[in-house]
Amino acid sequence: MVVAGIPIYLRSLERVGMADVVKAVGSYNKNVSVISSWISLDTVGVERADAAVDSAVNNDLEPLVKYRSTRIKSREHFWGVNEEEIVRGELVSRAYFHEMEGLFDAVTYIEGRSPESDLRTDENGDQIIEVAVYEPRSKQIRHGSRVDSLGVGDVVSATSVIRGAGLVKGEIVGIFVANDLRDEFWLGSPNAILEPRPPVVFEGRDLPIVLFTAEGAIALGVGPSNAGLPINYMRVLFTDPELISLTKPETLLTSINQFEKILAAEVPRATTLSGLRPSTRRMEQQMLFLRLPALLLAGLGVAVVGYYLFLVSGLIARRRELEIVLLRSRGLSIFQVIRVQLIEALGTVGIPAAASQCQHRGG
Repeated sequence: MVVAGIPIYLRSLERVGMADVVKAVGSYNKNVSVISSWISLDTVGVERADAAVDSAVNNDLEPLVKYRSTRIKSREHFWGVNEEEIVRGELVSRAYFHEMEGLFDAVTYIEGRSPESDLRTDENGDQIIEVAVYEPRSKQIRHGSRVDSLGVGDVVSATSVIRGAGLVKGEIVGIFVANDLRDEFWLGSPNAILEPRPPVVFEGRDLPIVLFTAEGAIALGVGPSNAGLPINYMRVLFTDPELISLTKPETLLTSINQFEKILAAEVPRATTLSGLRPSTRRMEQQMLFLRLPALLLAGLGVAVVGYYLFLVSGLIARRRELEIVLLRSRGLSIFQVIRVQLIEALGTVGIPAAASQCQHRGG
């Protein structure tokens, strides 16, 4: 009974340990993220990266994934509003185009509507992409020597800081607020997404603006004016904490390591981030000391079974001494006789032990 319960005890320890892992990492660090700053800003580059990430998800990791989100952010741009001249300078505000899969389900529009992926061209032949802005970052933005505010209908003209050439225009069609800044969608850092700050805040560069596009629009709308430039790419696999707590730690670690190994070869300079891996490794080290008593008890149980097996074999041998003499007289070696006795003893001890274990599990 005791020996039969050891596997159940060890599995219970694993489940308790994995539940503690899920609690320790929280709702933000339980996810698996892939980041790279070397994906080209074009449709083919983004689709290849997404396909590589999805194909790297193995059979053990796949059931844990609830949904996925690709986040694409352009490099910085100088910008201007409507017909005003684009302001350039080391300390002036920058503009970023940002595409986030699932964003518009996590926000509410207080003005206008969500952007669409359709592009259009103005009378000057410049391409215009629809964008939305976060309400707190749309008012009273210091922009060089002036202060700008953004509203629905404004057109932001932007040119790449790195290239120093090319022009893309973003028409603001909506102003939004976040539904819940504590939602896991924001990965615990909503301000870094919605209200990013420049490297130096005090007496430094003006605060940047973020222009959020529709899904699938940034590559077509911003890519041509940023030809040859990479983007900040991230694909997040949001995982289910309940299913994680039921997963064996070695299975989870192996699946994440395999996932990372495949991506290292498929996605340029990809980095895999997950708080699950270090937390699970720490848990395994702590569980080692809790497993030792069970392993010692199992060893004791095996020794006792072996001892009684030896006694039963001896008892059978003594009672069947005449049969053994007969077998030996017919040409069987001593090892063949011992094998016959062991098989009979295993049946005598093994069947009751198996029945006891089944009864314990059924109870």
